[in-house]
Amino acid sequence: DGLRISSSTEFNPEPTVNLADRDYIRALKAGHQGMFVGETVLGRRTGQIQIIVARPLPSPDGVYRGALIISVTPQHFADFFQKIAPGMNY
Repeated sequence: DGLRISSSTEFNPEPTVNLADRDYIRALKAGHQGMFVGETVLGRRTGQIQIIVARPLPSPDGVYRGALIISVTPQHFADFFQKIAPGMNY
């Protein structure tokens, strides 16, 4: 239903943050298998631009029960490439 039940950045994640309208939730609920890279979005809790990567978490009988979702800022990628290939404008 788009509600978070766990977070690696918050001890008790805010239950009122609903992600059901996000493209990655809609895709996974519709049956997308494997990893899904979502649209760049403005994080509802962080207020930062984020790139979302999600994968379905099916039950043992294969029914969609939720998703494992990570978010990464575009700056993370710029910082990474700046370290391995300095001097370029990322």
